[in-house]
Amino acid sequence: MERIIKSMLIISFTIVLLNVSSTVWASSTIEKTIQEKENFNINSVAQELQENGKKYIFSECRKCEIVEDTKIQTYTSEEKILNSNNRKCLDTQFKNTYIYEDEKYKGELLLKNYSIQEIDNGYQEKIDSKYIFYNNLPTNDLEQIVKSRIIEGREYVLINVDWYANNTSNIDGTTVPISYNGTALYQCVIRINNPKTYNVQAVYEGEVKPKEVKFNYVLTYTEVADEEQISEDTKNHIAPVAIASGGMIFICILGVLLDKNATVYNVQKGKLVKLKSKRIRANSVINITDCENISGNCFILSIKEFSYPKLRGKTVYVQFNNQKKEIILTTRKICFKF
Repeated sequence: MERIIKSMLIISFTIVLLNVSSTVWASSTIEKTIQEKENFNINSVAQELQENGKKYIFSECRKCEIVEDTKIQTYTSEEKILNSNNRKCLDTQFKNTYIYEDEKYKGELLLKNYSIQEIDNGYQEKIDSKYIFYNNLPTNDLEQIVKSRIIEGREYVLINVDWYANNTSNIDGTTVPISYNGTALYQCVIRINNPKTYNVQAVYEGEVKPKEVKFNYVLTYTEVADEEQISEDTKNHIAPVAIASGGMIFICILGVLLDKNATVYNVQKGKLVKLKSKRIRANSVINITDCENISGNCFILSIKEFSYPKLRGKTVYVQFNNQKKEIILTTRKICFKF
């Protein structure tokens, strides 16, 4: 009943206003959208516009946050020369995360993998020596000694033999060797590869977000006609037209006030289950605590098409038990969870 009384008062005021007003407001409006930061100064907005010979005055400003898409960003670290390419060793040389930031985006990237380039450090050569022992040779002649030998797959060349007597005999007071032992030195030039090193870079990847949140400000301008444009005949017809219009407006407003313009649904196995409908405005609360057919934690708030333009950018709340979910109306249908 209170709503009906309010509606009748609104209609009465509308009829009086139509009869006594000296200025006629046209129903047509135009909108201008500008993109600014949050600290936008509304006082800087032009209060009047002239377009196509018509005059418009500023009537409303709506603030809508621009939801900018995030993006996947990769980053490759500076090079490090390391002695190992073992994953555990590499993990000790690089951090698990990297804080990325450029002119527009920032975010935390996670270590994804490594870029590894093997470095060949060449080789070095050295002389390897082997000693072969010969025993009980009748003479110390080199003709008895093999000039080269294959040892461990490599060819070793005879360099020298150190001789010493194995058995001796005393002939006419002189000690004479009758057999010899020899130590033969064989040598080979072998090549040894230098240890390899690795040129390593860590590769990071993750989601980054815009650093600066921007907003669309939708400015609404309403057409207005001056009093000079209103003829006396038009004035004389205002009252009956106003009365007829008032009746229509009364019916419309009454319907609007009684109509439920928002519905909360519960998503159950891919289907929408209606929980509650309610007439809402900015900062309204829809309490679904008493709804018994709730299953799962996925909900959708749906706003009727005719009500959404006035509610766009406004905040409403959905309450379930002791939890209250804040929802900014950026689209007609918004999915949310508690």
